[in-house]
Amino acid sequence: SFAASSTAGKLVSLTGITSIASSLGALSVTSACLDSGVSTISLVVPDKAAVTACRRFADEFNMLVEPACGAALSYLYCPQPERVESVDVNEDENKNKEKAKETVVVIACGGSVVNIELLAKWCAELNVESEYA
Repeated sequence: SFAASSTAGKLVSLTGITSIASSLGALSVTSACLDSGVSTISLVVPDKAAVTACRRFADEFNMLVEPACGAALSYLYCPQPERVESVDVNEDENKNKEKAKETVVVIACGGSVVNIELLAKWCAELNVESEYA
């Protein structure tokens, strides 16, 4: 809803959350959030990129995380075309985006409801290569 509202320049309500990363979704945002004046780059990440990042993070760190965390991790693990469905960026933000590439911090959390079987199921459903399938 934040990405849709930012693009529209007004509050937009969604009819439902369709992403596997449902904990990231909200049907609407507040006007205060939209009007805060904070420079924000809104990225919408496809489910496949989020699950790919979950799988690669598990391979690398032996830790399971949910797709909501995978969405953030996809910035590190997935090539640009696979990880971004839409970007709402103006010219000034492009400059900030280039500078932001210098340092990236991702806080990995949120693995309390995921297990290896569920990760394997997501990988199979989204056609993500996995040693867990």
